Amino acid sequence: MPAMSFEVPLGTASQATRPRAKSTQMFRSVTRGDLSDGKRGFFRTMERLVHSTTFESGFAMLILLNSISLAVEQQYRGIENGYLVSYPGSSRSASEAWPGALKVFEVMEWIFGVAFSVELILKVTALRRKFFRDFWNIIDSVIVGSWLLSVLGTATLPIDPSLLRLARLARLLRLFRLIRTIRLFDSLYLMTTAMSG
Repeated sequence: MPAMSFEVPLGTASQATRPRAKSTQMFRSVTRGDLSDGKRGFFRTMERLVHSTTFESGFAMLILLNSISLAVEQQYRGIENGYLVSYPGSSRSASEAWPGALKVFEVMEWIFGVAFSVELILKVTALRRKFFRDFWNIIDSVIVGSWLLSVLGTATLPIDPSLLRLARLARLLRLFRLIRTIRLFDSLYLMTTAMSG
């Protein structure tokens, strides 16, 4: 059997060893506990998602719809209170005036609560430590946490639940931040900044 000889042309020896060096480097990074490129890419993608205009616009619309739902629910409670105190013109109870409304309000509360919980989970997952640097994220956490406590009934809250519902209205202030980021609303941004001084 003839002897085999391998000749490596000049300048290509380092190229032959590169695959081995790359696999060794990957092994070292995995054993040290570093995040793989796949995980880094996942977190970058998630961060771009939660900072995207579409994400912010979608949840701003949910905040607006939730506020409308809260206003309608308060109207319902006003009808009931008017009936209870025999206010002139309030001849029917709220359940007679708007049959089935309580069930609709309960379902809407669950829909909004779950949606805002998902938003919070996505933001915590994407932003990790940066999540706590934004004041609005802290407000969202308090609101979602209070919703979870009221739904689970595991703790009595020292605050009246109707006050916690009003805290959701504060989330509408986030619309001003969103309006700032949307270039289509430059004139609206100008008006809001002029009003705020």
